[in-house]
Amino acid sequence: VSVRWWYCNEESDYSECNTYDRLPFVDPEDEDPFKIENLKEINFDRKEVDHLIKQIEDGTIRYYGKMARAISSAIEKFPIYEKSVCVMGSTHPAVEAYCIHYGANPTTIEYTEIKSNDERIKTITVKDYYDQKEGERNLFDAGISISSFEHDGLGKYGDPLDPWGDLRAMKRMKETIKKGGILYLSVPIGKDRLDWNAHRVYGKERLPLLLNGWKLLESYEMTDDVLNIVPFDPLEEKKGYGYQHCLFVLENV
Repeated sequence: VSVRWWYCNEESDYSECNTYDRLPFVDPEDEDPFKIENLKEINFDRKEVDHLIKQIEDGTIRYYGKMARAISSAIEKFPIYEKSVCVMGSTHPAVEAYCIHYGANPTTIEYTEIKSNDERIKTITVKDYYDQKEGERNLFDAGISISSFEHDGLGKYGDPLDPWGDLRAMKRMKETIKKGGILYLSVPIGKDRLDWNAHRVYGKERLPLLLNGWKLLESYEMTDDVLNIVPFDPLEEKKGYGYQHCLFVLENV
């Protein structure tokens, strides 16, 4: 699996980004200028949530790009109405807005403490949730993880360093969602790669490991060609990113 620095963001000059071909290996001990180390608190505001719900109703929400349409399609085919839903990893209440719009009861589980003035959204830290004894903590009817697990174990969002953090997170979800429950999972798909320390990109090697133990019910935006995307590929979702997000609907079996 190749590794590159993740210096790219929406304001970057991508001609100056370290690319797949120029930098096949980096030293993970070096400092990452984009590490989120001062993020002490996340705030969910009800007015913002209502605005997002209105955008979902109007079909104008663009927070997740093409995934916005895929999320709606997946939830409409596999409904979450009146179900308890855990939202895994969230610094912005877009997924929570989808849950409320489609009649679900969301609980956000995040490494960083979240302050919310919206009583429709419950929040809890990863530590507080999983510190509860097995059999005593509430399990959920469904779970949603949109562009979250690819970060687990890389330390960027306050999580502990763990090269298998993403796979452990998926295994842990089987003890978070009820048997027969649904997980809506979106991760970046392309040629297997680690963009240190932003995220992993899942291809032919690691994607099967990530989905192991789950029954695939449906996928969105997923094709064989997507599995081979590299930076500056015509199929990538943004210039220099080297991947495309796909959505998988999985059953906990």
